[in-house]
Amino acid sequence: MAYNIFSEKIIYSDDEKIFYKKRITPPIYSARKSFRLFEKIIFSILKKKNNHRYIFIDKFNILSVALEDFFWQYCYQFIKYKNFFVKNKFNIKVSRSINSSNYKIDGYGRVKNYLYGNLNLINFFKFNIKNILFIFWLFYNFFVNRNKIWVDKSFLKDFRYQNFKINTNSILVIPFSLESFKFKSNNINEAFIADSKKKIKNYKIWIFAIKLLRPKKIILADNLYDNFSLLLAAKLLKVECIAVCHSVNIRFHMNIFGTKLISKKNAIIFDKIYVYHKIFRDFIIKYGSFYDKKNIKIIGWINNNNYNYKIKKNNSNSFVLYPFEHFCNFRKINNILSFFHKKNHQIIIKIRPDMENYDHFNKNLNISFVKDFSKEHIKNCICALGSTTSILFNLSQNFIPILYICNNGYDHFDGLNLPPNWIKVSKINNSIYKKIKELDVKSNFKLVAKNYHLSNL
Repeated sequence: MAYNIFSEKIIYSDDEKIFYKKRITPPIYSARKSFRLFEKIIFSILKKKNNHRYIFIDKFNILSVALEDFFWQYCYQFIKYKNFFVKNKFNIKVSRSINSSNYKIDGYGRVKNYLYGNLNLINFFKFNIKNILFIFWLFYNFFVNRNKIWVDKSFLKDFRYQNFKINTNSILVIPFSLESFKFKSNNINEAFIADSKKKIKNYKIWIFAIKLLRPKKIILADNLYDNFSLLLAAKLLKVECIAVCHSVNIRFHMNIFGTKLISKKNAIIFDKIYVYHKIFRDFIIKYGSFYDKKNIKIIGWINNNNYNYKIKKNNSNSFVLYPFEHFCNFRKINNILSFFHKKNHQIIIKIRPDMENYDHFNKNLNISFVKDFSKEHIKNCICALGSTTSILFNLSQNFIPILYICNNGYDHFDGLNLPPNWIKVSKINNSIYKKIKELDVKSNFKLVAKNYHLSNL
């Protein structure tokens, strides 16, 4: 695809380059630099005693609920396009497709929105209608659903919880979150505090709801977005609140791993969290600051169990399998795919069902885009590769090499006790290629997929 480098609007290529006024700005991926910026800003907020009156409710530090968005929506995107932000202001328009399947991450827009807030007419009506509906929900359930277990609606609708079994007779489904406004900030310190306030603004409404309906306990997804008000209310009222992780745990999942700058006794965290596998429990214990071993439980692989064929690959080595990752270092992925292309392997890329644009890859690559990997693809592959997707764990159930591309700027699984058939590489060369080709995989990864019932939590 050709891009207009003279555009007065920001235009993104699929591989995240910014085209603007005759200049091309490539992305710089660095979770480590982002983390240093993340901790620098948090430290600058905490060291000013005057800020404490804004960031504490009772003993709880409200910054602890906003760490995830602060890291990924601001810090990571700012570092990605730091050179662009230094030279340009936040008044530039972004060229966007009306087709939602033409997906772009828009790092510039994410940073701008983080600073500028979400106050607009649409959100004003949306949020207030939600509040009215919530009141009706609350008083209806006062007569029919007191003393139930409250559960997140995503457990019933999200495909990532398809093996999580729920008896709907014993629960009350929380219908939606109560959202709040965030006003424009003058600087990033103000914006971070404002985002924290936004996420817990409705906690008094949830306190009223809990006192009225008296839930036995509350079970939520770990990615609460705008429902942190409910978590804070539960903590203040000492009602047990449990989280079930929506996916595998990654190194910079900041609301789970936390930061040493905020004491765990002051953090607004769950009483227990349930993770997919022992390796993720150990991962959080090793690098996390918020959760102790006793508070981390293993629920099993409640996500889908795809590719559980336990296939041992043959010696044809025809294919290289790559499940498309919309968050990744595209330059690094292209370099590694180009190496395999030169070795005459056909590249099989599994597409996402919600995306149509795949101009991320070098045009000369021998690529077949497929809706899903088949048994024949797995049996005849030299390896599967990736850097950020959880599908790698599913593919690891087979006796094939999995090439984990590390030092990729996202670093999702760096430090994780990797499955036995994974090979960790930063780059590819003939020596590594020979190792992959000759590797006799004797152990696969066992997901321990089971139909886990909510009543067991």
